[in-house]
Amino acid sequence: MASKTNTRDLARWIGRQVRAKTLTLAQIAGLDANELGALGDLARTLRRAGDPERAASVLQLLLLFDPYEAGHWRAMAQVQHRLGNLADATACYECLALLEGRNPSNIHCEARCLQELGQSDLAQRLYAMGGEP
Repeated sequence: MASKTNTRDLARWIGRQVRAKTLTLAQIAGLDANELGALGDLARTLRRAGDPERAASVLQLLLLFDPYEAGHWRAMAQVQHRLGNLADATACYECLALLEGRNPSNIHCEARCLQELGQSDLAQRLYAMGGEP
C-alpha cells in the first residue's frame, strides 16, 4: 500500500527549510539559475524601457521564488521608489539590509525615501549609520 503524503507535514517541512534559507520556491518549482536570470534580465529590460509597473511584477515573482537574493530586493526598492511607493521601497531596503547589512549607498537611498515620506528623524538616524546626506 502506497503511503499517503501528509500535506500539513510537507508544508511544515518546507516552511522550516525556507526559514532556514535552505530551500526556496524556485527550488520547489524546479527553476534553475538560467531561468531566474532570464526573469532578472526581463525586469531590467522593462525598467530601462520605462515600464516600472511591469518590472515590479516580474521582480515580485523573483522575490517569491528566491527571497534571499539581495539584488532582487535592491531592484525592487529602486522600482518602488521610482513609482512613488516610498513605504514599499523603504521596506525593500530593510529586507536588503537584513541580507547584506547596511552600506552607504543603500542607507542613502532608504534615507531619501524616508525624507520624502516626511520622516526626517528616521532618515537622519540612517545617515548616522554611515550614509552621507
